[in-house]
Amino acid sequence: METFDDLQNLWNKQSDSKDIKNISASDIIQKAEGQIRKLKITHIANILVLSLTMGVLVWYFVWVSAHKIGMTLGLSLMIGSLVVRVLIEWISSQKLKKVKLHQTVDEFSRQMDMFYIWRKQVHVIFTPIIYITYVIGFIILLPIFKKHLSSGFYLYILISGITFLSVFAFLLFRFLKKELQMLSKMKNLE
Repeated sequence: METFDDLQNLWNKQSDSKDIKNISASDIIQKAEGQIRKLKITHIANILVLSLTMGVLVWYFVWVSAHKIGMTLGLSLMIGSLVVRVLIEWISSQKLKKVKLHQTVDEFSRQMDMFYIWRKQVHVIFTPIIYITYVIGFIILLPIFKKHLSSGFYLYILISGITFLSVFAFLLFRFLKKELQMLSKMKNLE
């Protein structure tokens, strides 16, 4: 059992809390609209960047006549993983469009909860599989690059590829964590 002093301290902490000011419903809706707009922009940006990368890989596939020198499997894995990710981002943007702000708080929370569960599955299940598939495609290409490129250019591709994939994995993890935290806050609007 808590003593009176413990209860008094708890009460005092509650009254000192400045987190809950005079926040109106319109302020909450405006903040939620901003967060949803940010998510929509993120989905569009992801789709554009991934599509551009996919376009470069397809161009490279055609330009080097990849099928003639055994690059088909590696490039196909890389391109295929990007296609899957673009589709997932498009599906996510469609699911986000279904979330309507101007409804009851319970309904909004339910829709955000469903969207949160979907994005969590994307980030925890699909993203690692897609990333690993992309890396496997790159690894499959390394012996072919070694055979057909100068040793200096091969070393450059090896070092820059590993550096890029490592930095990208780090940034991807941070981005996914940040998005899930934001979605968690939005789904808990009650």
